[in-house]
Amino acid sequence: FMVAFRDRLTRNIVETLNAIQRAELNRAVSLVADDKKNIFVVGGRLTQSAALHLAMHLRAMRPRVTLIEGQSAAWPDTLVDMDRRSILIAFDIRRYQDDIARLCDLAAERGARVILICDNKDAPAARQAAMTFVAQTASVSAWDSFAALTALSELLIARVSDQLGRSLQSRMDILDSVREAFFDNGARNKRKKP
Repeated sequence: FMVAFRDRLTRNIVETLNAIQRAELNRAVSLVADDKKNIFVVGGRLTQSAALHLAMHLRAMRPRVTLIEGQSAAWPDTLVDMDRRSILIAFDIRRYQDDIARLCDLAAERGARVILICDNKDAPAARQAAMTFVAQTASVSAWDSFAALTALSELLIARVSDQLGRSLQSRMDILDSVREAFFDNGARNKRKKP
């Protein structure tokens, strides 16, 4: 089982990365690295973990990154902030969610660019996607594999980091100072108590 499992995951990642069109990836990276854009990231019932992984990295690298969480009934509260300066990155795999597709449709209507990370170019959310990246999710178990979804996210993270270059280094230096001040202040307050 272990060998078959390893081989399937490896094949998923290799096939996924080999299928990426370089020009489309470059467009996605340029959009996500543009700190004048508002980035929104959303995932479904299971793909929310993939969305969280990407959003946490992007949030450290650049301003204006929002993870759309919670029940979809609350999503219009975020949708109202989307416009032509917005990028929606959505994750959706089989047993596709109608609410993800609906959010993508409405975001595009409001002028946002949709980047979809899914398992099939014909996924319902692809209707309005400006760019669609397909991850292989086949598994030797009953559960879909997220290894290639993670590989796509990490490729995007790496390429955006490279594109940001010195501005990212400057931001990370400031972020480190803010973290140090935040946590040192808490330690100082505890030491001052009698």
